[in-house]
Amino acid sequence: MPPKLVRKSDEATFEMTLSGLRKALGQTQVEVAKKARMAQTEVSAFERRTSHNTTAIRRYIKALGGTVEVVAVLGKNQRVNLKDI
Repeated sequence: MPPKLVRKSDEATFEMTLSGLRKALGQTQVEVAKKARMAQTEVSAFERRTSHNTTAIRRYIKALGGTVEVVAVLGKNQRVNLKDI
């Protein structure tokens, strides 16, 4: 399933699952597992989970070649990047 494009002001944001992101980047669970120093079964379980801690998400996204930003949305137009999470 292609990612859902959500238009917010001048920014484009994609909404997708972790497995959808991995697949969109053309990576297998085995490839991500090696880079994240996890077993493939752990990656599979991680992608199916609905609750994650930020350390695990950062490790997974780093294995995909990215970084994680945590943003608090307060009201309609106030966005705060949280740097200590």
